[in-house]
Amino acid sequence: MIQTKYTVPTQITICGLMGGAGPRLIIPFDLSRPPITFVKQALNALTKQTTKRADGGRRVMFFGKALGIIINYTPDAALRCDLEGTPLEVLNKAYRISEVRLSFGGAPLTPAVVSRMLGLQ
Repeated sequence: MIQTKYTVPTQITICGLMGGAGPRLIIPFDLSRPPITFVKQALNALTKQTTKRADGGRRVMFFGKALGIIINYTPDAALRCDLEGTPLEVLNKAYRISEVRLSFGGAPLTPAVVSRMLGLQ
């Protein structure tokens, strides 16, 4: 996960219509590689999932400045690192993001489904 300045999107409706928080904050890992490589994989993915700021930092659309990364190893263990990969804290539970769900009078639709319906993905 990318840890950002805002935990709630600044434009929640547009974020939901464009696929939600997951595609912007969740970094997928190559699970065929050992867990020791997860920090390096996350750092490599930052340039793809963030944009450069004028001050040299990174930002995530709808969530602001990137502050660090959180690697979920198990439901009971996660590691929080800065943007250089330096470990800052061991967390006693996995870090989770909330998900936006939209409903148009029926069952809730995931952001990915709404995005496809609107041709945004």
